Amino acid sequence: MTPTSSSSTQQGWHALTLDNFSQTVMQAELAVVYFSAPWCQPCHQLRPAVQSFAQQHPELAYYGEVDVSASSAISQRYGIRSVPVIVIFKQGSVVAQLPGQLAVLSTLERLLHEQRHAL
Repeated sequence: MTPTSSSSTQQGWHALTLDNFSQTVMQAELAVVYFSAPWCQPCHQLRPAVQSFAQQHPELAYYGEVDVSASSAISQRYGIRSVPVIVIFKQGSVVAQLPGQLAVLSTLERLLHEQRHAL
């Protein structure tokens, strides 16, 4: 079961905050969380590719984004010290942390398929 959020910024992509993180990401079988910041130029460059990936593969996971400037408690909880970074959660536990680069999307797809088959 994939949780839904009223904080969607586009189909399949959810704005995550301290208020909705536990009810969405922590409850999802698989979740991909993109940690970014408004001041981060590489974040702005990678975001469209990650959002496109989410739209192309909605069956693989729940997708969302955490603004580390606005939700520092979440980034601190998971040891996020630089952005952009993509974190994969499986049933509430971190299973992978990927540095945010365009090349990471093929790795992301492979990891999601592996985790999906392991459910």
